[in-house]
Amino acid sequence: MLLKGTGTILVLSGCMGMGWLSCQRLMDRERQMDDIQSLIRRIQGEIRVTESPLGHIFFRLSRQTDEPYTSILKTLAERMERQEGTRFREMWEQVWKEGFQREICRDDWESLLELGKELGYLDVHMQIQVLDDFLQDWERRTEKCRRDRMDKQKVYRCLGVSSGIFLVLLLL
Repeated sequence: MLLKGTGTILVLSGCMGMGWLSCQRLMDRERQMDDIQSLIRRIQGEIRVTESPLGHIFFRLSRQTDEPYTSILKTLAERMERQEGTRFREMWEQVWKEGFQREICRDDWESLLELGKELGYLDVHMQIQVLDDFLQDWERRTEKCRRDRMDKQKVYRCLGVSSGIFLVLLLL
């Protein structure tokens, strides 16, 4: 009897844990999207206020952000300073792919990488406009992510508990 009770508790805990883990991934995705939005807003603000080259802006912001964004910005700044002969969009994509473990979905990831294709070549006003457009789109994506998270969290929690109860009943 003790063995069945222990098994029941373990199966229920494991299934509930899987539901909780799925919810945690959704929250991580939302947090990453918020962090990226904040970072892009800071880049836009620096461009607007200082009108400095992107390399200088990235270096300055790398000292004010947390990982993984510190490494991404610092690497971008260093590569731009060395002028490695690659285009900005290639550097942007390569650095983000190397330095960012993502929880965001494929469409959001591609949108972020696409931003690098539009930055770096334009004058200050055009860069600000590109960032405005990106931020509007990103805000829409983030809001959709929030709504999805709220809906899916309930489902994942219920599925975790339900599947645990089902397995317990099946095994008894």
